[in-house]
Amino acid sequence: MQDKLTRYFDAMDGSHGWEDIAPLYDEVMHDDVVIVTADGDRTKEQWAETVRGLLAKGARVSDVEMTEPAGDEFHYKLTITVGDTVMNPASKATIKDGRLARVEPVDPGVYSEIAARGA
Repeated sequence: MQDKLTRYFDAMDGSHGWEDIAPLYDEVMHDDVVIVTADGDRTKEQWAETVRGLLAKGARVSDVEMTEPAGDEFHYKLTITVGDTVMNPASKATIKDGRLARVEPVDPGVYSEIAARGA
């Protein structure tokens, strides 16, 4: 799972569009994934819209760090840069069937900001 997630994040380097990222997104996100934000949970398709919007704005992901899985969970943090805005989400990820089933940020407000930037 973490190898797939690393490939997904690495591809978000500001040089790829949704057409390049979509297959990686599908490999990483479970069909029933729940992404927690301060404004409520997001589905796979809702978060895909966020990612599309971020990519259209040249968003870049860097400084990815992940813990070793403990059972079906691991933690990760990263940097997302969109223009002059830098966001540093840290999250607990739950795995189901080899894909992310739940993404629970330490600060759900950061994920709400990410969603707003991708709108």
